[in-house]
Amino acid sequence: MIRGKVTFDYDSADGIYEIGSGDALFETDWSRAGGDAIYAYNDAPSIESIALAVGASEISEVRDAARFDYSSRSRSPREGQILLLRNVHGLYAALKIRDVKSAGHSDSVDEITFDYVILDDGSRNFSEITDIEVIDASFSRRVLLVGAGFSRNWGGFLASEVGGRILAHPEVVERTNLRELILREPSFEDALEKTRTGLFETEDAAAMEAAIKTAFDEMDSEYKNPTPPVLGATINDFIGRFCPGAVGIGTGYVFSLNQDLLFERIYGTQVQTQSLTTPGVRWSARPPHFPAAAEPIPSASPIDPSVDAIQLLQNFNLIKLHGSVNWRSTDGSEAMVMGRRKPLTIARSPLIGWYHQVFERVLFSGDVRLMVIGYGWGDEHINEPIAEAVRNYGLQVYSWDPSHPRDLLQNMTRRDDILGGITGVFTRPMTEVMPHTPTNPGSAYYDGIVRDFF
Repeated sequence: MIRGKVTFDYDSADGIYEIGSGDALFETDWSRAGGDAIYAYNDAPSIESIALAVGASEISEVRDAARFDYSSRSRSPREGQILLLRNVHGLYAALKIRDVKSAGHSDSVDEITFDYVILDDGSRNFSEITDIEVIDASFSRRVLLVGAGFSRNWGGFLASEVGGRILAHPEVVERTNLRELILREPSFEDALEKTRTGLFETEDAAAMEAAIKTAFDEMDSEYKNPTPPVLGATINDFIGRFCPGAVGIGTGYVFSLNQDLLFERIYGTQVQTQSLTTPGVRWSARPPHFPAAAEPIPSASPIDPSVDAIQLLQNFNLIKLHGSVNWRSTDGSEAMVMGRRKPLTIARSPLIGWYHQVFERVLFSGDVRLMVIGYGWGDEHINEPIAEAVRNYGLQVYSWDPSHPRDLLQNMTRRDDILGGITGVFTRPMTEVMPHTPTNPGSAYYDGIVRDFF
């Protein structure tokens, strides 16, 4: 069985997006239909026929893929529907249409997002597929999500500060058009996205990427030799509460939108608590004992979850939803998600795409409390599953940020859904809440957060 999630610009590559390989290759073929629908075709060489799984709302509800109507050349599935494909080798794939965008109908892009499952063993029953196992009896249903505002407590940079570092980088200073772009664009990620187009030279993109790497190296230097305003024992106590089970027993999750190595450097001083692990990566050398502090942290390669099984249960999992600065793909390139078209980048990485499925399944596991620290709510692909979990699975959201979530979410499409799940709002900076002297190990505000959330 092969599974994954895809976000694809169907206005490119003649509308063709390949899933699977070899005998299990399926060349999906798309064009604009309008609204929340899209046209799908059986014209690609690998596809024999297509059908709509009428009556099914989930892939797992399809018990015999062969019994649907494959008589038409094209189908027009809508969001939430299941499209079935049979390839020339008689294998079946099922696609659940998650989101459709149409540039001709008020959207800025032509884009489709879908989940897929391929039965590469020749079977026809999708009801036997199993979900990713994310919880067991030891899962406390207390989950942490952090953004740049969390790392800033230890010298990390906010997006605006990264932009300032990039502007001062020697390779950028030498390129006038690149400097003008960075000054003009409100976000360095918007600027990065534009350097990847034909409006700029490849040298511009290379200079931009080099400047971003330097900014991350500067942050890591701060983490290696910190003079932290927050006592390490206190932040370790806080993080450790998200996996309260005994060592080797508890299952817990920390989701990070940051690509830095902060968690690897600061967490792990409490020997009685479960250590954080990053599932799905292979280290290029023996990893250091965490917390690494100033020790070198080797590079790691993300694996393909459809090929190699990944253990989540009984681990305290650090899930880096946008990759990590020390990850390298098989071709040696960095494996980080940056730029404004993040869903497309995520779709190209089997591990990061799988991470986002884990994120959804954890939030959808029911009655979960999510602590959100230092996230500006600017990523729709993160907001969407949070909003769905609030509406349908009882998710409660606690926001810890100097700004109120109603202001941060002002222009977001799922604002009302997310605000409906806000149960706690903490606006005092972490540096004030968490004591930072050994003689002052507690504070009433910190104790209140622990009591209310955990």
